[in-house]
Parts: sequence; structure tokens; C-alpha cells
Amino acid sequence: MGLLDVTTDRSNSARAVGELLGEVAVSPWRDRLGVLTGFENHASHTTLGPGVEALMNVRVGTGNGASRSDGAVQGRVIGSYLHGPALARNPALADLVLELASNERLEPLDDREEEALRAERLFHLGIAR
Repeated sequence: MGLLDVTTDRSNSARAVGELLGEVAVSPWRDRLGVLTGFENHASHTTLGPGVEALMNVRVGTGNGASRSDGAVQGRVIGSYLHGPALARNPALADLVLELASNERLEPLDDREEEALRAERLFHLGIAR
């Protein structure tokens, strides 16, 4: 679609299937989003072009591949190998996506249930919070 300056190719490595966890690397969002968790299922690797930042530094999983990063951020466009309940697991990311789409800062919602799911997944991955 040409929204991000990235190249994605089929990987010669084994299929990446399982939990994906990383620390947000994009400076304006690092403190707000912290650690993101989701599920990946792909057989590809992605190389970022100039002017594209990785969304996160991978701690668990494969992400973009050998770079130990995941995702791509260019302007207001975010891409990632995070699948499954990525927005439910990361309510701050869901809020950010809505803010970027609406161009408005949103009032916070009660995220206690989402934070409980997030804490359970982080505990499962051995990440204390």
C-alpha cells in the first residue's frame, strides 16, 4: 500500500509463532506505552527504510527479524507483527491509535480489566511489573 517505507521478504528461518514482547523505542511514546505484548505468527522479516523508526525493541519473540526490533513508525502510521488481542492487551496503544485517527487527545477510560489481562500476560512471560 506504500504507507510505510519498509521491505518485507519471506524468511529462510523457521516460522515465528508465539508471544511477542518489546519495549517501545519511539521517543515520544516510550513513557506512555512502555512495554507492548501480543502474539506473532509470520514467516517473514522486515527491513526499515530511511526515516522509519522501529516501534519497539524485542525482548521475547522475533518481530522484524535479525534486528531484534518490531514494527515500523513513519509519521502517523504504525505497523507491527503484534497480532491477536494486541489492542486489548495494550490499552494505551489502543488509545494512541484512536488519538492518531481522530487527531484529538482522548479522556482516559477505566482500564482496570485490560490492565489485569496485561499483568497476567506479563507474569506469564516472566516480566515483573
